[in-house]
Amino acid sequence: MGPEVGLLQVWGLGPLQGHSPDCSPRLGLALAHDFGFVADLRWCPSGCWEAEDEPSNENPGLRRLGLVALACGDGAVRILSVPVPEDLPRPPEGGRPLYRVGGCSAVLRLGRGLLGRCPATRVAWDPHNGHRLLAAGYGDGRVALFDLVAKGPLLGDHPGEPLWVVQAHVAAIMGLAFNGGPLCPHLSTASLDQEAKVWPLQRPGVVPTTNYRKGTMRSLDVSPHWNGIFVSGEESVVTNPALVIFKENGYHGFANRSLAAHMCTVWSISVSPWTNAAASGDAAGELGAIAMPFLAQNLDHLKNHVRGRLPVYRLSVVPLQGEPKVATPKKRGKRKTRALTSGPTSLQEALTDYGLAFNDAPLEKWSDIPADEVQRLTHYEGTNISLPNHYHLNSINMVSWSPNWCSSNWLLSGGQAGIARVSWIGMLLGESKKPQNDAS
Repeated sequence: MGPEVGLLQVWGLGPLQGHSPDCSPRLGLALAHDFGFVADLRWCPSGCWEAEDEPSNENPGLRRLGLVALACGDGAVRILSVPVPEDLPRPPEGGRPLYRVGGCSAVLRLGRGLLGRCPATRVAWDPHNGHRLLAAGYGDGRVALFDLVAKGPLLGDHPGEPLWVVQAHVAAIMGLAFNGGPLCPHLSTASLDQEAKVWPLQRPGVVPTTNYRKGTMRSLDVSPHWNGIFVSGEESVVTNPALVIFKENGYHGFANRSLAAHMCTVWSISVSPWTNAAASGDAAGELGAIAMPFLAQNLDHLKNHVRGRLPVYRLSVVPLQGEPKVATPKKRGKRKTRALTSGPTSLQEALTDYGLAFNDAPLEKWSDIPADEVQRLTHYEGTNISLPNHYHLNSINMVSWSPNWCSSNWLLSGGQAGIARVSWIGMLLGESKKPQNDAS
């Protein structure tokens, strides 16, 4: 860990209040920094955007787009005040809107642990209480809670010190989210140590109310409607196939249920509070979603809840010339196995000899999804696999639903190839008009 240059990009998509964007995506801001690798970033949920008739008191004539928290590789959590791109000086003709970060609204640091200074890996804003609390997870398994507005003599000259720090896990924090209401707040964590926990904030660090252990965790999300956590992780001999599970917090004792079908590592999961849908992307380029059932019940009594699964798109690595060679036969003995095709084993080989192919599914109505696609998602064996010796240029590393109600059926996904895609899923809101194009 240490200082490392990087670039944060803010893109403008225009109003997403219908079935198609009003304009093509454009780069609004490119912020250069030396904070190290940014493992996670989260916008403040509300209260930070300044309209045209509400000029900024700190910088007259420069409105604020919002506050964004960054989990930086140098071990600090930084909060940036991002201005509205239109209020900044225009770059020269043909130039890029590139700016250098001059300062931060807040820099939150944690002292050295048993493993020394570790990078910050996850951040999360409290959705209640004016968003005054900010949680941060670190590479050594520690979780810190910061109060951004607290002032008092005990803080002295160190207002960036945390309220409390707990050794929540023994490996890097990969998932962090607030759940529960303002009267009963909890903090959910997931780690590479194969555990996910839910901590009560009234008794931080004493004992978790829920402890879930099954496989290496890669992502975590929560929904305000259901009393539980959504976790995703890696495939292994024990947990094969990869897990995308809703874990009820234990008040009802419902069994855990798998939500999505994947046969390789699931890097990210996102749950929409508006449409009750969950989306997940994996290392093989499969982006899928599921219209979830009523989760405040035992799913043992609900048959075929997997019929809510729907494909968004598949991203495949294809050779630019010729056909891929078959390394192993399709049949081995009496059992049928998949053919292991050759593929790129390094980034340089992937960039020179291979390309990416998008296979989009029709998402305007449920009846438009092909029957073979529905059947394929019902069983794990129909999903894509990732080979350990390949460079996964088609890996989908991050997915996120739009947090706004007017655009709640838009899904953002980003992958290893550096391509970010915004997909419209009209069937979730009963839309009947097909979008003209995706924003990529």
